[in-house]
Amino acid sequence: MEKSIFDTVKLPYLKLKNRIIRSATWEALAKPDGSPSTPQIEIYRELAAGGVGGIIAGFTSVAEDDNYFYGMARLSSDALIKPWSQVTSAAHQYDCPILTQLALGEYRQNGKAYEPNEAVAGQIKEIINLFGEAARRAGL
Repeated sequence: MEKSIFDTVKLPYLKLKNRIIRSATWEALAKPDGSPSTPQIEIYRELAAGGVGGIIAGFTSVAEDDNYFYGMARLSSDALIKPWSQVTSAAHQYDCPILTQLALGEYRQNGKAYEPNEAVAGQIKEIINLFGEAARRAGL
């Protein structure tokens, strides 16, 4: 049977209404605390309403003090769960799943910034924890 870009796709934990995925992009629209702004929420709502099968939200930092980019989205604290639920609701309103691209631009320790590839053993465990906690928040 020949497949079409418009076919439904069922993965173990995800169902897509078609094979069109909006990949992660950089909007630079998050508020200073990392929560989504109204224009950012509207972008995701419009994408979902337009019929994409799924959305990957772009570069969402796992660290509170990661200032790698202006307008950086974050899932670095539980206080950000509720604001980001607006984005999830906007997409789900149109039966569109949304995934988050978790990232880390820089890691800070004792006021010094490190690129993730410069981290030493003790910092690696903390970075792993940051990603784990952000993934937990994204799933709530």
